[in-house]
Amino acid sequence: MYDPLSTNLTTGARTPFPNNMIPQSRISQIGLNLASYYPLPNETATYYGAPNWASAVRTQDRADQGTFKLDHEFFPWLKTSASYIHYGSTEPSNEVWPWSVATPGQTIIYRHVDGFQSNAVATLNPTTVLTVRFGQNRFPDFDPNISNGFQLTSLGFPAAVNALTPQYPDFPSISDGEFTSFGGGTASWTVYHSQSVNAEVAKFMGKHSVKAGMEYRLIADQSYTSEGPSSFSFSSGFTSQTPTKTVNGTGGGLADMLLGYPSGGSITVGQKFNDYVHYWGFFIQDDYRITPKLTINYGFRGEHESNVQESNNKLLVDANLNIANPLQALVPSLTLRGSAEFAGVNGNPDHAGNPLGIKAGPRIGFAYSLNPKTVFRGGFGIFWVPSSFSASSTTGYSQATNIITSTNNNYTPSASLLNPYPNGLTPIAGNTLGGLTGIG
Repeated sequence: MYDPLSTNLTTGARTPFPNNMIPQSRISQIGLNLASYYPLPNETATYYGAPNWASAVRTQDRADQGTFKLDHEFFPWLKTSASYIHYGSTEPSNEVWPWSVATPGQTIIYRHVDGFQSNAVATLNPTTVLTVRFGQNRFPDFDPNISNGFQLTSLGFPAAVNALTPQYPDFPSISDGEFTSFGGGTASWTVYHSQSVNAEVAKFMGKHSVKAGMEYRLIADQSYTSEGPSSFSFSSGFTSQTPTKTVNGTGGGLADMLLGYPSGGSITVGQKFNDYVHYWGFFIQDDYRITPKLTINYGFRGEHESNVQESNNKLLVDANLNIANPLQALVPSLTLRGSAEFAGVNGNPDHAGNPLGIKAGPRIGFAYSLNPKTVFRGGFGIFWVPSSFSASSTTGYSQATNIITSTNNNYTPSASLLNPYPNGLTPIAGNTLGGLTGIG
């Protein structure tokens, strides 16, 4: 093991620690506390790097579900119904160290689904029936860690570092090249929700059975940027023989951890997003009984879906490749074109893309009774798959800050566990940077 503070800044040569031991005065209390969460071996390793600890893991998922329905007849011509469905589950990951707050496999999935629908069927006259329906669904999906609530100060981190965790304090995610990664990480939160309403009229007129209707849906996905405490990774870079190349048998990630010098890590802050689309549809169809043996049906369905929008315009809708990037002024020798365009800014639309005006869906079919035991059926139609989307962090509205571990190519460390972010966190810029969005 070599001392990173002894690095010759010209040659990169380092001096080994006396007796290959880190002096007690140089050991980081935070690094020592982190290392203490490794369990003692319960198996003999047969070669370097072989597993030396094993356990049987017992995991139990739990779910509950209930369905309720109510039917009521207000009048002989008006019948109604309503139903409610609930589903809830707790789905933990495999806790490899089930007794430890630092265990690998920390995520717990909490799911909670509530769905409601109501129907009303009105017989307006002997040949006309009106049906109206309403539905609503809400599906929260929360994925925290079992160490949720853990405070970094209990590991020895200063209160200022602990305060950097924006939400969901957890045991930090720790990775070490020679040992198993452990700890928590970030927590995610998503709520899928939708509402719909539709109406349909059926009219019987001699040989014709005509149906027409409309439908509206609001489909939304609300999420929060995955957040949690800083991650920390450790490699052999600062305790190897030289920082310029890998020298087998020298250095170690655990040694770097004990010295308190991470080789990487980051922390992310973000905001809440609520992405959604509007859907409208209408149809008309006629079943025409031409003869007792032949019936044809023909109709048309029209649909329109808006492109994805965000409630507060936190959306990158396009990139203008026809204008110079603001960075051009700093490097006139290069041609830099392109600028990010955010929803609702400088006349930009509030959605991405150009949705079709109407998705046309003609349909035609027939049924012919050859004899009392044989019927031929056929048809043709055009059907449109609904658009698929999910809420996601938009460039500019979530920001990762990386630990600057060295400023001289790993010759010496520039950050420590005591102060991993000396300059604080990079703030969220939103759409204020314009064409400089996403540029380092």
